Amino acid sequence: MPEYARDNPNFKADLFHIDGDHQPENAKADLVNALRLARPSAVVIFDDICFSPLKAVWTEALQSGLLSPLEVEIAGSSRQGVACFSRSPQKGPGDLFFDLSPVISHRGRIRNVIVLAPTDHGQDSLLGYLTRHRSWTGVAVKNPAGKSVKLEPNSTERHQSPWLSLPLRFQPSPGLPTPYLVHLTAPPFYATDQIEATLPLLEGALLVVDCAEGLTAQFRTQLRLALAHRIRPVLLMNKIDKLQALVPDDEDVYMRLTAIISEVSDMMESHGLDGLDVRGGQVVFGRGSLSVAESIGGWGFTLRGLLEKFGASRGWDADRVTALLDRAWGDQFFKAASDGRRATGVSRERGFCLLVLRPLRDAMAAFEAGDEERAAVLGAQLRPELGGNARRHWAMESWIPLADVLLNALVLYTPPPRLAGERAERVFYAARRLRGAGGKYSFSFGREIGQDVLPEEMQVQDEDAERGGGGDPVASVPRLFWLNCGEAVPFPEGVEISEGALVARGYPVDLEQQKEMKEEVFGGGHAFQIH
Repeated sequence: MPEYARDNPNFKADLFHIDGDHQPENAKADLVNALRLARPSAVVIFDDICFSPLKAVWTEALQSGLLSPLEVEIAGSSRQGVACFSRSPQKGPGDLFFDLSPVISHRGRIRNVIVLAPTDHGQDSLLGYLTRHRSWTGVAVKNPAGKSVKLEPNSTERHQSPWLSLPLRFQPSPGLPTPYLVHLTAPPFYATDQIEATLPLLEGALLVVDCAEGLTAQFRTQLRLALAHRIRPVLLMNKIDKLQALVPDDEDVYMRLTAIISEVSDMMESHGLDGLDVRGGQVVFGRGSLSVAESIGGWGFTLRGLLEKFGASRGWDADRVTALLDRAWGDQFFKAASDGRRATGVSRERGFCLLVLRPLRDAMAAFEAGDEERAAVLGAQLRPELGGNARRHWAMESWIPLADVLLNALVLYTPPPRLAGERAERVFYAARRLRGAGGKYSFSFGREIGQDVLPEEMQVQDEDAERGGGGDPVASVPRLFWLNCGEAVPFPEGVEISEGALVARGYPVDLEQQKEMKEEVFGGGHAFQIH
């Protein structure tokens, strides 16, 4: 393993299963050698700790701090020990980059997502809600004055800043050591040119559509641009409660919803992508928040998620939920019950109306009326001091909170960053501090982009081309870009950065030049090379 580590310096692993020599000194060597190939906080499964000498090795590794116990059970057997490699102590409480570096050293844990929405469809309030609940914040490295500064998103209200870069933290399993970084970028609604310039740096899109208003011509144009770059979307059908309030008949509500979803799916399929997977969770229904300024609201669900919530109060097992999920979308109908429990004036009722829309109406009406008994059955919380509408949205958020549902959909349905050009062994990612309005600090991300996905005017030509003799773009020389400056801004030519240092491509930069470049490029931030 030491030889393999020397010959493959860019190979790093997330999981090790050590099952080998039962000699204690060799078992210790296995752990130390595995550390050479480990990502930060990599998980270790150590076999045969029921054997006393190996149990002693495992206990010593935990007591010495080489390993740290996990909070979640992975191997349900007394034969295996499960832990993760420890990291050096962080520099200070809440140190952002200590928390962030394991994630951005791992391409599979990153999602770069553009937010596309028609004007006034709830994007601002959604981003404000996500900022409050899942923003990745911490304390930056010290600024030139020697004081630590708080890092915050560029803006939580879009009227204050035309561009927003929002890093969100998603931890699907609380006991696992490495969360996901879901990086949302939100160019101005009207700036199609900025949106197009940003697309080469992204792999996913969050589509936010007011389902009572539908799609707009500008939104369709921007979505087609994104799909042309093979960007994979997740759709938030926002303000479904507004649509239900405007349209009393659930069948009509369904037809409005399916028209939007079908149009988006048709555009995806015309660009060679699969259409939206409604049953699988690629479409989220709900509401981002009451408003940008309100701290109340932010609820949503996938079809399976809502059926599981209702099922918990009705005693449905997993097989029952799965069977109903097949009938909860599309042309799936139930017969009306003879006792009137499902009486709707028709002989058949669509599955989505029966299983989703009508129970959703009933739940919101109960919450608005302050029905504590019904809220307790569903597992929701009420705040009697709030008014009807605010009380309803507070209860909805306590019952089916949106943040993790939406982030989980983005992690499942949008891909990690592409590898840059021909250097398939690694990609580049960076983070830096920016001073925003009012003196607050935010941070932005940069990444390395392969020439094959860049517009022609952004491509680097080979030496013959630069001398005017024609030539082709150098596909193997990726360029470096910042992602949240209102456009795709390249790094200084020839600069390649790794953690803690700055080097020019091919030769070292002297210390004085390095200092100047670091200040120019990062403003005191950090950069990371990831694999």
